[in-house]
Amino acid sequence: MLDSRLAHYLIIKKLGEGGMGVVYRARDERLEREVALKILPPDLLSDSEARSRLLREAQLASTLNHPNICTIHGWEESNGQFFIVMELVKGQELRDLVSGEGFSAPQIARYGAQIASALAHAHEHGVLHRDLKSSNVMITAEERVKVLDFGLAKRQAEDVDKEETRMELSLTAKGDVLGTPYAMAPELLKGQTPDSRSDIWGLGIVLYEMAAGTQPFTGRTRFEMTAAILREPPLSLPKSLPAGIRSVILRCLEKEPKQRYQSATEVQAALEALLSTSAAPQLEGPRSSRLWYASAVLLGAASVIVAMLSYFGGTKKPAQSDYEQLTNFEGSVTQPALSPDGHILAFLRGEETFQGRAQVWVKLLPNGEPVQLTNDALLKMSPKFSPDSSQIAYTGTHEWNWDTWTVPVMGGTPQLLLPNASGLTWVGKQHVMFAEIISGLHMKIVAASESRVGERDVYVPPPAEISMAHRSYLSPDGKSVLVAEMDNRGWLPCRLLSFDKASAGVQVGPASAKCTEAAWSPDGRWMYFTADAGSGFHLWRQKFPRSEPEQITFGATEEEGIAVEPDGRSLITAIGVQHSSVFLQTPTGERQITSQGYAHSPMLSPDGSKLYYLERNNDSRAFVTGELWEAELASGRREKKLPGFSVTRYDISSDGKRITFAATDKAGKSRVWLASLGRNSPPRQLVAGEAYRPFFGSNGTIFFVGKEGTDDFVERVQEDGTGLTRGLDRPVIYLLAVSPDAKWLVVWVEQKNSESPSAVFLYPADGVNPRLLCRKCDATVRLISEPAS
Repeated sequence: MLDSRLAHYLIIKKLGEGGMGVVYRARDERLEREVALKILPPDLLSDSEARSRLLREAQLASTLNHPNICTIHGWEESNGQFFIVMELVKGQELRDLVSGEGFSAPQIARYGAQIASALAHAHEHGVLHRDLKSSNVMITAEERVKVLDFGLAKRQAEDVDKEETRMELSLTAKGDVLGTPYAMAPELLKGQTPDSRSDIWGLGIVLYEMAAGTQPFTGRTRFEMTAAILREPPLSLPKSLPAGIRSVILRCLEKEPKQRYQSATEVQAALEALLSTSAAPQLEGPRSSRLWYASAVLLGAASVIVAMLSYFGGTKKPAQSDYEQLTNFEGSVTQPALSPDGHILAFLRGEETFQGRAQVWVKLLPNGEPVQLTNDALLKMSPKFSPDSSQIAYTGTHEWNWDTWTVPVMGGTPQLLLPNASGLTWVGKQHVMFAEIISGLHMKIVAASESRVGERDVYVPPPAEISMAHRSYLSPDGKSVLVAEMDNRGWLPCRLLSFDKASAGVQVGPASAKCTEAAWSPDGRWMYFTADAGSGFHLWRQKFPRSEPEQITFGATEEEGIAVEPDGRSLITAIGVQHSSVFLQTPTGERQITSQGYAHSPMLSPDGSKLYYLERNNDSRAFVTGELWEAELASGRREKKLPGFSVTRYDISSDGKRITFAATDKAGKSRVWLASLGRNSPPRQLVAGEAYRPFFGSNGTIFFVGKEGTDDFVERVQEDGTGLTRGLDRPVIYLLAVSPDAKWLVVWVEQKNSESPSAVFLYPADGVNPRLLCRKCDATVRLISEPAS
């Protein structure tokens, strides 16, 4: 029985108890404040190792000073009792707040970001927690997170001294469990040395509990629990959980540390981004902010893979009855592929039809249950079967590494097949064709053996800042190739060329269309394309080698991706509709501004009274395009601005009276314009040549990117069209942002002969002494203040 007093601390009541300590609420009568005391339990009072562990907790935790970490005031000894004096955290354990329904998405993101911030601070000071779980996290009445109990904390491996190692070996020999079994990372269960990524696993456990109300792994015994953690995927998360939160949780719970987030700072940034960027409307509930901002959010991309049962060797257009649904997921599925015998369907479960966060799934046709084959954080695209149907190859991208991975159809661990190889297809039992980065963002199509022996060029696009051949498709007779390619403006029409010798070939399919995928009929007589020729993505066909292309799917939905049945009588594609709405968030909450179409690229007027945005149309092959709309926030009145223009990028002047914008003309060329938002004068084209991405500068200057030969340069011109000069001497990929005072330019440039194909630099407006912001980046940047020197 503990005395009512320890030294100058008056014991008030017991707060909790664990294996290594009992916590009491007490009053410090010297400083006249309430504190918490952590005391060894009676059965461990004489245990020198337990005493050493408690002392180590006090020493390590006292080095940390962070608003989300319980403060250690010190440690003392009285009447044979050794105890830690801590901040008294008034609140509830996160464990007690978790229910079977889980927390709301905003709560998960807010609490999770604070926990990640605490871990990041600890890791920066060389301290690992090693026992992060919901019972070691407190939530105060003000919704402030406090991470507690560094009883198992230790210095990171490079800082561990001999005494700490000796003590840990002694504790293990006694049979003590160094960690809570259900929250232990796989590497800890294997006896490996922990690092900061082990704490990220613990954070993933806590996030999962908040989302699902349960633990991600279960087992009746320690052995079953360990087996589940080492071998089984986490139990399914609630279907209602937003994709952004789901992605963060699952990445934290990757079995291999190298596939998790590599720092707690990354997790914090990911969760804060969900609260403060375009994903915010997925996180229901009010949020506070000092600044108003607008965001566009993807509300739905519900695609299903369907088989179209019409015979496309004839001229019949498919009716709605010719569609048969093959998948029925709540979310989107894309990029279908068929095994050579047509019995197995592979696809990606994810929203992106190019590359994005997705997993590879397979389904035995026609009525087999879908099976997930991958569970990692790589961005993926283009699944393809091996000739014997035993493997599925797919492109996995991370930063600027575009590699080909394979996974067994029957399930197993994915393996790296070829680095610097994407869009791979087999062109024989042991020969492949794929896209390869030449330098920077210049990509070609090559053929080689699976080990890259005998590699040769099939198609090399003309050199440019961005000129990328991504996907290739060999004809059944092995003589011709279809290629899907893009430049820095967007997707180009598909291309037909010879497989046997390198050539430029010819463009095929609908003219001036965005062509993203292609396929051949089994007899080689027909070429099929996924293409957007101005009315959205649909399927087209064209008789080989040359004829007029024909559209073969129609309607309000869009279709993208093509797999052809071996009998040539059916196609498989992904079908669906995308919607995106603009929301406005203020300190008092958020409101939806748009509810129809695909709205994007929002921008507030300088005085905050109006919101501008683009509503997507399909008049251009550019990645981002649409008609400009203006919404008055007070009245809700909406008005279309610049009718007849297909805008790709715009900027509002500091007085809110003028707009500079890039728009594509009928020939598909991008031009830069200046217009009055009050329509008191006609729009004026600023420069004669092709130009895009304009920004207002200072003193009547407009910055933009202009084409000179095959290169793009940052240029500047006065608003009256005079004074055209080059802003920077080096070629660029994009001008990403201009600071409000026009003194700084954020520029995305190619890095030739570098393992990082591109980088973002901060340039003074005079172009001298740029600063590197990041390597291996593909960023959308808005500069809100001058950088620190």
